[in-house]
Amino acid sequence: RVAFADMSSPPSLVADGVGPSGGRGTVEIGAGRHAVIGENNVVGPYRQVREATEFRIAFRFSGPEAMVEACGGLMRGTGGVGAAVSFGGDLDGAPPTIPLPDSGGPESQDGDRADLPPFDRANFETVGECPLSPTLACSARTPLLEERGMAVVTDRALYFQPISAGLGATKETSTRGRPASWPHGSLVGLARRYDGLRDAGLEVYAPDGSALLTFDGPRAREAVLRLILDRTSGRRIPLPVLTDRSYVEQASELWHAGRIDNYEYLLVLNSAAGRSFHDLSRYPVMPWVLSEYGTGSEGGGDARGGEAARARIDLDDEGNYRDLSRPIGALNEERYKGFEARYESLLQSQGSGDGGSPLDAPFLYG
Repeated sequence: RVAFADMSSPPSLVADGVGPSGGRGTVEIGAGRHAVIGENNVVGPYRQVREATEFRIAFRFSGPEAMVEACGGLMRGTGGVGAAVSFGGDLDGAPPTIPLPDSGGPESQDGDRADLPPFDRANFETVGECPLSPTLACSARTPLLEERGMAVVTDRALYFQPISAGLGATKETSTRGRPASWPHGSLVGLARRYDGLRDAGLEVYAPDGSALLTFDGPRAREAVLRLILDRTSGRRIPLPVLTDRSYVEQASELWHAGRIDNYEYLLVLNSAAGRSFHDLSRYPVMPWVLSEYGTGSEGGGDARGGEAARARIDLDDEGNYRDLSRPIGALNEERYKGFEARYESLLQSQGSGDGGSPLDAPFLYG
């Protein structure tokens, strides 16, 4: 298997290519890298060969002209030999690139991480796509799963390929063991996220949902974010970054104007605070405001819920709201008395002149 981007010279006819069945012809192909598939008839991972190799393919029953012409047309669509792996921006008409930081591992000559398997360019949406980044170590996260893989940004999309998928896997729009892609034109938002205590995550929002990707560090994440923003800069409405202050201020204005409801505004605040439905340690939170949720059943509430139960709640009745002057942990009267006793004890300790550390300052909750 020889990718067009790895060819050192386009397929060409050779003069001595006379086949045994009527002299159909021979094609010569030069490549700087190729993959060996099914070596010795054994089903297994592809073997990547990173050295200059020359192939000659003899055509016995058909002419090679159609193949040479088709390959030439496809290679012209990529901008020339090796265009798809050039990250330096030397090609005429190639999109600008943003240098990415070292991801923490050794790199090969074309900028990819040498300790990662090669990214399968067959997963690209179009033949003529040009990568803007090297292969970056990356993981896709869900609440209960971390899937290690690699990411590549091209002039058309952001791609993620799980290491377990390897070459030849079927591309989907969700990860779960298969390659995933998010075309720049389909994105509706981006958000910076944490990976544990590391500020190295990026949540990508598309019309059909979102995905959380984590990188080796914040510099790699920021470089990917800038690449995507650069490719979407021509939009009439800029692609929003949900963790930027400007986005939160715009959402606040819409909320005050009644153009988005409370739930949507709370989701904006959760996202701006770094919370995500993909991270159980930072799952979105909602305030507990009501103390009564309908009285349609003998148990004091409608177990089935629904519009009928909500319609019976009188939002003008202050008795239907919890005491907002106390945090949830102090709503129980017995617990609240314990908090008061602790506060009085700390206050007396401060007044007795014992001194103590600032951590011993009187407090009611905490």
